[in-house]
Amino acid sequence: MIEVKLRAIKRLSNTYPRRIMVLEDWNGNSITTGHIELIKGSEDQLPQWLAIVLEKKRIVKIEDSISLEDLGKILFQEKQNLNTPASLISLNRDFSNRVRLYLETLKKENNIESLEKLRKSLSMLNEIFKIRFRKILQLAFLNIDDQNLTKSMTEEELLIYSTIKQLIKKLYGDIIGSSQ
Repeated sequence: MIEVKLRAIKRLSNTYPRRIMVLEDWNGNSITTGHIELIKGSEDQLPQWLAIVLEKKRIVKIEDSISLEDLGKILFQEKQNLNTPASLISLNRDFSNRVRLYLETLKKENNIESLEKLRKSLSMLNEIFKIRFRKILQLAFLNIDDQNLTKSMTEEELLIYSTIKQLIKKLYGDIIGSSQ
């Protein structure tokens, strides 16, 4: 069931809005967005799937992509309150998808500088995920239901958090003989 939810999250993230800079005038229609007119030099928002297609055609440039510097800032902020579960840094719901796109871009560039960035990025991401997952586990075990905290989580983290809370609740109910 979790795999199905993860696939749904991945597909849904393609509809999230991305901030773009328009490089060339463009008129187009889409089943999901209707008529779109983009004027060179302006900034706008498009669903991620359309922003990616138009970026490949050099009509737009996605402005809110993740970078190595962004990952460094996130890691630094997460480390500041390493042992405080309620100190999750707020990330976009589609952070994981943006990271995936960033890593794919680095892999495609296929040069030494990009490979070094890829290595550093993967190392930082590994550390970020370990810190955040530990905090999320602690929040689930403490049964904390704070909307400000859940708003700080990515879609995948929210799924992990809610799944663990449900498992704990079920296990606790099984142990004491009631299904709370």
